[in-house]
Amino acid sequence: MHNMLISMEFFRSVLKLKPVSFYIDILGIITALSPQKRYVNKVFDLCRNKTGFKNKKDITDAIDILRKNAIITKSKVTKQKEMIEFLPLGKELTKLIDDIENHKTAYSQLKKQIKEHFDISQDNVTMLSTSQLRHRLGQKGWKSDELDKYYEWLEEVFHLEYYSYFAIFSALIARYASIIFRYNPDALAKDILNKLVIDALRDRLLARSQGLLSEKVLPETKEIVLYTLVSQLAGVTNAYFSMYAPPVQLNRFLREASENTVKSLYNLLSPPPGYLRWTRGREASKDRKAKQQLEFLEGLDKSA
Repeated sequence: MHNMLISMEFFRSVLKLKPVSFYIDILGIITALSPQKRYVNKVFDLCRNKTGFKNKKDITDAIDILRKNAIITKSKVTKQKEMIEFLPLGKELTKLIDDIENHKTAYSQLKKQIKEHFDISQDNVTMLSTSQLRHRLGQKGWKSDELDKYYEWLEEVFHLEYYSYFAIFSALIARYASIIFRYNPDALAKDILNKLVIDALRDRLLARSQGLLSEKVLPETKEIVLYTLVSQLAGVTNAYFSMYAPPVQLNRFLREASENTVKSLYNLLSPPPGYLRWTRGREASKDRKAKQQLEFLEGLDKSA
């Protein structure tokens, strides 16, 4: 009977839960209000207009769940009015929402400036004559004394594009780890954090469908973009291979387990064809150990 009561209570709690995006929308609505105007009734009205949930009980339950998850707290101002305040974890999550949106805006503006001033052709830029190049740059607002700097500045654009595209991955993963370490969020708070980070990473990956300028100007760089992305994100994994992949041998107690861990990590990474030679080929041509490790890892592809 006791177990049945627990199950029913769990079932009721599940029924109250809405999509995680609903709670994120509520946090955004609360944040948009100045701290002196975060009255519960005001939040109700805004939620009805902006979230699509018209039932007051849905919103009441959502606010209560946010409170139970130590994201917000409520305090009475008068008999009729309650004020919502963010607890430390709630402040962290809402700041993360703002920071992601601010970076998204800044990155979009950067892409816009690159497109407006450097994207001069759908063709390989090396196929343009000097006069064609200067004419198209002039149409994009370049001054006459800047025209000779195009290729120099274009190289800057390539580097800026690469690092601006990749940087969000390590930044968000580090921020995610920091929040987990400091707050150890549970239940809904963890779901909100996961969705914010995963959605932001997904959006950046999907932005690849628009391509980078370097891929339009020099189409052969498309493969390099993929290799660079994997290399940037898998830096620690690549270091792990260098430290523990055969011919490195640990003591007899750990040797087999360590090699199996290397194999499983490599299979999990599943790098694109040609990636190993791109990342390790130069070192392998100079160092015997690096060459043996490259051969070992390439052998994993053949045995898959």
